[in-house]
Amino acid sequence: MRQRVIWYVEDDEDIARYVVALLEDAGYRARPFPSGLAVRNAFLAESPDALLIDWNLPDDAGPSVCRWVRRHDEALPVMMVTVRDEPSDIVAGLRAGADDYVTKPFHPDVLLGRIEALLRRSPAGTTTLTCGDVTLDGERHRVSVGGAPVELAPLEYRILSLLMERKGRLVSREALRDRAWEDGRPVSDNALTVTVKRLRAKLAPADCLKTVRSFGYRMEEPR
Repeated sequence: MRQRVIWYVEDDEDIARYVVALLEDAGYRARPFPSGLAVRNAFLAESPDALLIDWNLPDDAGPSVCRWVRRHDEALPVMMVTVRDEPSDIVAGLRAGADDYVTKPFHPDVLLGRIEALLRRSPAGTTTLTCGDVTLDGERHRVSVGGAPVELAPLEYRILSLLMERKGRLVSREALRDRAWEDGRPVSDNALTVTVKRLRAKLAPADCLKTVRSFGYRMEEPR
């Protein structure tokens, strides 16, 4: 099973290292960001499976970052993780678009449990994913277009699954190369281009797989 990717926006290096280690020990892939600007820039190229945000950042406030993320992705699981525990702060964080709010200090098992709950409620945690006429049944590992079954190679299936889980969101070429090829071998840009070309041909006549030139790919609902 693919590792879920979690980003953590936290300017305190000690806390960031602790939470990243906690997440990685739990089987996630974790990436820290020291500021709101850093995570915004990264988000324009790719996106995680869940996002944790501190309130007090050197260049911004957590709720402001959360509102920005929500303008770009309405479905991404977002959690505020902060020392601010006043009811008014919790309400402000949730109104900014956070799905959950955890106060520091927190018990590590509680944080992990809340993250698991967030991911269960996210689109990536569902068994069947759809985009236009394309349907991916994650439980049976089957893909169909307009109700007709489509045979995909394992690599093509993994790429489609990653794109479907992030429907409407850009997935960078780097992220696809890193996560779809599971044996750890280096993968060229050309190999990815060829594989996506084969995948797009197999999904025809569905026109959901879009190329974002120089950046990556995105699954979009047809207009």
